[in-house]
Amino acid sequence: MFSGPFSEAVEEARQWNSLTSETRPEPLIVFDWKQVSDREWRADVAPGWEAEICQSLGDDTWSFRVNNAGRCMLASKEEAVCQAEEWMRSRIARAVAQARAVFTAFSLYPSPEANAAAASPQIDAADIGRALKAMAAENLERYRAAVGKPELQGWFVEQIVANFNGKVTEGYVSDLVLTVFDFVGDRLEV
Repeated sequence: MFSGPFSEAVEEARQWNSLTSETRPEPLIVFDWKQVSDREWRADVAPGWEAEICQSLGDDTWSFRVNNAGRCMLASKEEAVCQAEEWMRSRIARAVAQARAVFTAFSLYPSPEANAAAASPQIDAADIGRALKAMAAENLERYRAAVGKPELQGWFVEQIVANFNGKVTEGYVSDLVLTVFDFVGDRLEV
C-alpha cells in the first residue's frame, strides 16, 4: 500500500497508467473551490472525494478536512488550500495503489491479447448478438435446452469467443450472452 509523498504517488500513478493504457502522467485531479460561507470553502473533486477549508472564529487560523480527516491551526487560507490539495492527491494515489493491489491479487489486469484486441476494430454488442442468433439458428435444440440453465449457456460463450478469434474477452461475451438468455430466453427469433 502506498504511503509516501506526492512525488512517489505520481510514480505509482504512472505505473498504474502504463498497465491500464492511460497516457496521463498522474491522475487528473481538479479542485474547483467554491465559497460556502464567509469562513468556509469546499471542493468536490469526484464522488466521495471532497475537501473543505474553514477559518476559526477565535484565533483567525485555518483548518482543512479531506474526506473527514485533516489539520487545524494553519496560518493562512493559502496554506490550508495547499495542504488540503496535497492530502487529496496523496489519498487518491493511495486509493489507486490499493486498487492496483486488488487488480494484482485477483489477476484482473488486461492480458496482452485483450490489449491487442482493444487496439483492433471494436467488436460491439450487436456483433455478439448477431453471432449468438446465428449459433442459435444452427443449434436450435441446444439453445432451447440452455434457456434457464446457465451451465449450458457457457457453450455458446466459448463458441462466440472462438468465432471472433479471441478478439473479445470471455467475460464480455458471457455478460451479453447471459443477458440475452435472461431477458429474451426462448423468444429469440431465429
